[in-house]
Amino acid sequence: MSKVGVIGLLLASRHQCRFEVTEPNLVGRHQSWGSLMAHFLSRLQHILGRLKAEQHPAKFALSRLLRFSGLSTLLTIKRSDYVIRFHPAAISSNLWVDPSQQFKEEEFISRFLQPGDVYVDVGANVGILALNASSRVGRNGLVVAIEPHPDTFRFLSENVRLNGRTNIALHNLAVVDKPAPVTLTSLYSDNQNRIKT
Repeated sequence: MSKVGVIGLLLASRHQCRFEVTEPNLVGRHQSWGSLMAHFLSRLQHILGRLKAEQHPAKFALSRLLRFSGLSTLLTIKRSDYVIRFHPAAISSNLWVDPSQQFKEEEFISRFLQPGDVYVDVGANVGILALNASSRVGRNGLVVAIEPHPDTFRFLSENVRLNGRTNIALHNLAVVDKPAPVTLTSLYSDNQNRIKT
């Protein structure tokens, strides 16, 4: 018998979701060139600090250039038993820089899921855990992948197709505690998107 978790939550259909770009216009926020220059220098200091902290600073910088240019989608990232496209998403960028990076959730999936099990991935992002679980549960198992953000859902769908996985059911929905319209943020740093309250 398959292990199935009970989710005591309701699903809001994608037709009830609203999306907002929450990063304001850079020029509109600054009243003077001095203010704009101070912002630029602050961002540059942040970027240089980030590069200094990276294990692979050159590859990190290249990943951001590929992502900004749109060329990243020409590349794929090989994982242990699947590949993902290098979509313009934070997790894809991180995995392109270091494809050997492992997540503690992947270890859990490898340790506990058995062939024939059912796995529900709420907030599936680009599909890292859903694809990993798909391999573990096999043809007789099922993975339910739920991702509310339309862009990220498109990346998830493409990664599932790229791997020819037929045991993953995709749902472009938000999971909420009561039925109501929801508004999702649409930040550049996509792993920070959330339901606005």
